[in-house]
Amino acid sequence: MESENESPRDVEQLIQELNDRITDADQKLLSRTGMRLNSELRRLAQDEKRLGTYLVSVRRLSEAGLHFTPQNSIDLTVRLIAMLEDENLARTIQPDITIDEFEFWQHRLTPSAYHNLASQMGQVHGYNSKSMHQCIADGLNVSRKFGDNHSIMHFREFAVEVYRAADDLDMALHFARGSLNLEEDLNVGRRVASADDVASMLALQGRLEEAADAVMEGWQYVAEFHNPYNAETMYSAMARSILNVAGRTDLLASFPGLDASQQDAVHCGRILEYPPIEEGPRYTYVRDRAIAIEDCCHERFEEAIRRMTPWDKRLMDLGLLDAWFSTRLLLIAAFRMSGKTNRLEALAAPLREKASKADDWLTLHRLERLLDPSIRPTPGALCGDVSTGPFASIPRRAERLDLDKLHERLAAAGQEDESSETPSEESEVNAEAVAAEGAEQGSESGDPSQPVSSSPRMLKIVEKIMEADGDVDKLGDVVDAILAMPASSLTPEEADEAFRMLRYSLQSIADWKSVWRWAEAVASEHRQSPDVLSLLGSLGGDLRFAVLSRIEPSPSEEMPDDAEGERAVEDPEEAAALAALKEELDQILPPARMESLFLEAMDIAPNHAPSFGRAGLYYLEQEKMGEAERFLARSFRLDRTQRMVAYHLSDLYSRTDRRIDSLAVLDLAIREGCHDAALTWQAALCAYSLERYPVMLTYLNHFELLAPNQPETNHYRACALLELRRPTEALKAIEAERAINPDMAFACDLQEATAWGQMLETEKFEERLRQILATKFSTVEGLTNGGISRLMNMVWSASPLDEEDPLQQQFDQRMMECAFAGDGLLTRFREANPSKVKVELFHCFVKQPLGEGWAESHACLPGEQEWTAYVRLWGILAEDADAAAETALLWQKRCWPESAEVQEVSATGDSYTDTPGVVFIGRRIPV
Repeated sequence: MESENESPRDVEQLIQELNDRITDADQKLLSRTGMRLNSELRRLAQDEKRLGTYLVSVRRLSEAGLHFTPQNSIDLTVRLIAMLEDENLARTIQPDITIDEFEFWQHRLTPSAYHNLASQMGQVHGYNSKSMHQCIADGLNVSRKFGDNHSIMHFREFAVEVYRAADDLDMALHFARGSLNLEEDLNVGRRVASADDVASMLALQGRLEEAADAVMEGWQYVAEFHNPYNAETMYSAMARSILNVAGRTDLLASFPGLDASQQDAVHCGRILEYPPIEEGPRYTYVRDRAIAIEDCCHERFEEAIRRMTPWDKRLMDLGLLDAWFSTRLLLIAAFRMSGKTNRLEALAAPLREKASKADDWLTLHRLERLLDPSIRPTPGALCGDVSTGPFASIPRRAERLDLDKLHERLAAAGQEDESSETPSEESEVNAEAVAAEGAEQGSESGDPSQPVSSSPRMLKIVEKIMEADGDVDKLGDVVDAILAMPASSLTPEEADEAFRMLRYSLQSIADWKSVWRWAEAVASEHRQSPDVLSLLGSLGGDLRFAVLSRIEPSPSEEMPDDAEGERAVEDPEEAAALAALKEELDQILPPARMESLFLEAMDIAPNHAPSFGRAGLYYLEQEKMGEAERFLARSFRLDRTQRMVAYHLSDLYSRTDRRIDSLAVLDLAIREGCHDAALTWQAALCAYSLERYPVMLTYLNHFELLAPNQPETNHYRACALLELRRPTEALKAIEAERAINPDMAFACDLQEATAWGQMLETEKFEERLRQILATKFSTVEGLTNGGISRLMNMVWSASPLDEEDPLQQQFDQRMMECAFAGDGLLTRFREANPSKVKVELFHCFVKQPLGEGWAESHACLPGEQEWTAYVRLWGILAEDADAAAETALLWQKRCWPESAEVQEVSATGDSYTDTPGVVFIGRRIPV
């Protein structure tokens, strides 16, 4: 309902005028003016009962971080989220809103509101704080709920800030580069910020030459930002800071000056006009910080201190913790560089306290370096040694060791490193072995034969474990022997070993309460040992799981095969006993107890990698992925060589559809000294799935050093070489695989055909292809169905045969009927008729009944012999749904002769001017 004095046309015009003025203020970086105009728009929307306009204005107001109003921004964001999640609350603004309109605004604004909240929490509480991690988890859940993949990507970009605060600059740099290299249409608005991140983190690591290069490379992205003025003010400040610290004053003329009073302003060509401080304080802060760093570079320390001291107080008062961390570090650096060391501890103490509470490990690391008299301080408090420029403190560094050089070095050394776990030639290391090995809790629970100390009594127990050889009854004697030792008599090292042995002997523990009481008594003697506390937490988690697995039958036990869907009736007395046992378990071994032990261990020793790793593995078992990632990542930062931590962190990323990040973890572990065969194999497979074939070959070379002559090594080597079109080398690898692995004979046939095709050896290709087409794939061993499909597509892509060749046509038919047909083949079929019309993409679900001849047919794949029918999805470009269904049935007929049925046809809404036909085929699903 419009007000009495304004017509609908007047209201729409007024809204548009306000929006235009807001856009103009934003372009000019006039934050305060924009906030005032948005407040006017919000009031107008509320008066005129326009929910959408009201919500948009509130979202803009909640993004007021540029004006340094954090608590107001958080309050507005929380209010916005509440209104988006409560239809009744939304109706207080617009009572007549329809459910469709409300859901539209929900989908449009909810993920961005959670993103704003996460950003605000990072600024106020720190980017590695619990609040920040919870906001990211909530935001990802909301984005998944609404199917908003773009928002999911935006939330994952917080990984740059989170890993930076967690002091893992290698991983933060990986995430920043990943964002910088996204396809252009996905990343235009983010590219300049990613370039800023890359240069800043290289500088923090002390890699100033690379940072200067990154600064110059990223400058090109400023013009493409939706507000170039905004990007220029922020990027120029960062660029000038890095170039001054790097001593690259010759490059400063490429950037506008920040202030007319700067010494080199005359060389800049122009001076940036920053908005007045009352309009955009954040811009003024960024400028002042850059000028203060330049002052420090030119030994104008008093000016730097005078400029930043007011900001230090203002940011502290506002509660903008992340910006205050950087400001206080800069002040401490200026005081130390000026020789006024008497004030350092007074400045450092509150910073240390707040950074510790926020888990900002980077700030603590930078502070530690600033206070170390043996380390030369740098403006901006870099956390890496500098080898070039005016603040160089070490000789010029060599290039970072890449994997090929690592491989060469290990080969030359003859693998003399006794710390590496090199399998014997007889052991088989493959993908399944890696997965099984990675699924273990960790080396401490799976390998009790490696004692930490040389305690005679513990060595005797180790001997008992070896004699037991997994026998449950004999391991019970081991448990009794451990519990017989007085808790007060154990040293911390003996306590660690005892807890590991108990974890190994879980199946033989009958009286779990006695074990826990004894373990708690032992830990009470060693409250300052992070190993004892974290191992006690791990033991408690294992005990709880073991007890629960005994009293809660698996689904197969609860539902016998002959039960016909009916659950067996429990005995009331048995049910009551189980309930009482669960209650007792929750009292004695509550999850909160284990969590408190891990937190206590990490608080005692914040740089102790095993404690964080054990906490991460515990949370992984509880399927709390956010906490698991946080603690595993910290453990990995502290020690890259932990095989199990690297494996599980990589696996966590892989399970959450972040395979590039998964590979980055494995790569870092290998490059920094984790020479483990299983981990290297996993890296090779991960690189293969990402189609990164050159680096995959490097991993395979490294794996060959650690585990020579293993089955499948040369199979994957040949795959990579064929993808790189190096068929001569591939043939050598294929021959080597045949010699040691007869199970991969068919895979070798497919690879040889590909090699002959790439070499245009048509006769040899035809001979091998006829052999392949004569094979019933259902009898093939050594390959998954996906593996067969991938290799068959390699053969098809390498085929030197003409389209009209009968053998090629037979090949095409086999690709269709086995559901192997890739884009190339489907495009060939579709473009046989080159006419282009207006078409739409349809999804057609087709059900195909199968007769008795299916199991013996060439269309049947391994594991499909018992199928009686299947459903598959066809992606069809067609003018309408009927034409799409007709096309799907026509092509399904080529795959199996019996009549099929179209179960559903749905339009995707995607329209094109293109050639009608099949564009993709989904996998077959049995029904």
